Amino acid sequence: NRDWDLDLVTWYENQFIIAECQYALGKEADALNTLNNVIQPGLEAKWGLAANSLPRYSNLSGVDLLEAIMMEKYKALFLNLQIWSDWKRTAFPILPETALGRRIPRRMLYPQDEINTNPNVKPLGWYARTENDPGNPSYPGRQVNP
Repeated sequence: NRDWDLDLVTWYENQFIIAECQYALGKEADALNTLNNVIQPGLEAKWGLAANSLPRYSNLSGVDLLEAIMMEKYKALFLNLQIWSDWKRTAFPILPETALGRRIPRRMLYPQDEINTNPNVKPLGWYARTENDPGNPSYPGRQVNP
């Protein structure tokens, strides 16, 4: 239906990616500026909020800046599967275990018929780390415990 609105890739997502790239390149002032620019007027207009109703960030650097970028991206793209990949890669936002002690799955499981017929499939569990989920000591963010 042509009246159905579905955002596949948005300006907001691209701006958060730019901010994260600027952070990774050591351009923290640029990353902070990009982060604040996506909040105003971007997200405030998208959600129909009054100007300056969302918080602005100042004097952030290092891991605190990365956490702010990823947290705002998480809020802006809530329910988008990309957020799960970002969380696995950067460990932000910091999400607690559930009251029942359940963790967030770190990977999608292969279907049983794929495991049965493809010798290259490693039968790992929900919480096993993979190459794209290093928790990532080389990433300019923070490490997480396995």
